[in-house]
Amino acid sequence: MERTLQVPYSTLTHDELSPLDLELEQRALEAAKKAYAPYSHFHVGAAVLLANGEIVTGSNQENAAYPRVPALSGQPSSGHLRSGPTYR
Repeated sequence: MERTLQVPYSTLTHDELSPLDLELEQRALEAAKKAYAPYSHFHVGAAVLLANGEIVTGSNQENAAYPRVPALSGQPSSGHLRSGPTYR
């Protein structure tokens, strides 16, 4: 059985971002500096806003056993432990 998921979204220019969005962007850029990507050379950072207002960041970390570990791979569990499963 094939399913289709439709996700509504809008596109904003950088000037249209809210102060919170700009902070999330900055935190993600800072996290990307901590990425370890000797194989892909693709340094990724991510920032997630939790329902309690806390911002959790992550970056990709590669190694020989698992060459690609996404920046947010641990964030859902980390966020769940901190404030419950609700994200904004």
